[in-house]
Amino acid sequence: LPDWSPDGQYLYFTGTVGSVTAIYRIGRDGSGLQPILTCFCFRPSISPDGRLMAFDDQGGAATVVRLWDLVANAYVGNPIPGYAPEWSPAGDKIALYDIVTHRVKTVNPDGSGQKVLNTTRFPLGQEQISWSPDGAWVLIRGLTTMELINTGSGMVIPLPGFKVQAALKP
Repeated sequence: LPDWSPDGQYLYFTGTVGSVTAIYRIGRDGSGLQPILTCFCFRPSISPDGRLMAFDDQGGAATVVRLWDLVANAYVGNPIPGYAPEWSPAGDKIALYDIVTHRVKTVNPDGSGQKVLNTTRFPLGQEQISWSPDGAWVLIRGLTTMELINTGSGMVIPLPGFKVQAALKP
């Protein structure tokens, strides 16, 4: 899924231009297409301060979440096993799907402080995470189900009866 920069000036997305698959950035007016990182990477998520980009890196033996410093043009920290990262509004946590358990967890940007948020095992495919503006809740979507989870207490509110369609972040 694509993600806007916090200032709304750029859209980050994975794509292939010619024969180069990369995470790209383009201006909101459609100008200035620029490859940011050439890799087998998906689902860029830009930190609220606009400095770091979290993304799925599927180029190795296992899918991991990596961080890329958009200012220094360098990797930051160690890979975190998982996929579908999404920054919290404060930028102090990243929510992601655990690659082994297929459950949602939060981690600090350095990979420490891992906390599993739900007990539902989501099957692979079209997972999506969205934070509430205050960071108190995450909405998680799998292939056929959605849940609202309180990030502090861990309370899970299943949202039955929804037919899940392809959804886009605002």
